[in-house]
Amino acid sequence: MFANGDGTNTMRIYNHPVKYVAYDGSIRDISLEIEAKRGGGYVTVDHEIVTTFESKLTDGITLEYNDIEIMLVPTLGLGTMPTAELSTDGRVVTYEMNDITSFVYKLTYAGFKEDIVVEEYTGQSEYEFTLFTNGLTLCEEYGSYYLADAEGNVEATIGDIIVFTADVRNNTMGSMTYETVRANQEYVLTIHLDAGYLADEIQHTPSESINVEINYDNNGAGAIEDVTLNSLSGSNSSSESLALGLRETYGKSRILMRFPVLDMKSLPESYQITAVSVEIRDLMCEGEELRANCYVLNGNKWTESTASRTNVNADSYGGYISAKLFHMEMVLNTPRLTDIRLIF
Repeated sequence: MFANGDGTNTMRIYNHPVKYVAYDGSIRDISLEIEAKRGGGYVTVDHEIVTTFESKLTDGITLEYNDIEIMLVPTLGLGTMPTAELSTDGRVVTYEMNDITSFVYKLTYAGFKEDIVVEEYTGQSEYEFTLFTNGLTLCEEYGSYYLADAEGNVEATIGDIIVFTADVRNNTMGSMTYETVRANQEYVLTIHLDAGYLADEIQHTPSESINVEINYDNNGAGAIEDVTLNSLSGSNSSSESLALGLRETYGKSRILMRFPVLDMKSLPESYQITAVSVEIRDLMCEGEELRANCYVLNGNKWTESTASRTNVNADSYGGYISAKLFHMEMVLNTPRLTDIRLIF
């Protein structure tokens, strides 16, 4: 909660933790900086989730949190052993394969992001990785992947495959398949990209992006809950991205959002919500602007794992909110609202 100069207060809610409790009990900001580690390679500076970038890419990228340990190892050609280089600002680790292709890594607030940057199309449209899960099961739901424990709890997610162009326009989605080498231990992932898209000179230096993140604390089932509701194939709560509009495979997709930590019960009666702003990043960045209609959902209560178009009563809504792609501001009619639920 931030105190403003005009006597009002502002609360910011994120879809991921931005602070964590350190070993000494102090509350600290999560840092996205990386530093050199003993013996070579690099590691997170100040983060509850430890990501290790080994000196050689063939030794993999490791993600550790409590008893969770995940390692991702790209499959490279024989004799190819790119070494890690840290950027001057301490935020990017790069493994340069050759003059054309590089593997680039950054930290996120819940894990790491990998970009495969290609200066020009080489004819390669598939990339293979080995994923070591240390007891977790790789699961797929409507094209999205996650890692679950023996009880079915989601412990980590593998983000959707997104191909960005150099000018961040006309981005597209890739797909992923997998083979089981050892159940709950080792899987081979194959990323599939559209060869025609990659070969199009208009795209200019495409990069494939994937996030590997831990599902913990307020990440996923806490600060912000969101889910895509599809008319033809149920809902998708495991995806790291949301979809809106008419889609070939899934039918009509709508977005459901909820802010469970926005609870005013503990605040004085004089406190009122006067305005709310929601920001969503457009991943595709296509040329035409998309207008999104947003409403306050009056339907049933729901959770990310169980929500569907029917059981949330998605057609029960009111309080139309004007929204451009994708920044929304609204004034609430119920100032003591303790749970904002939105439907796009």
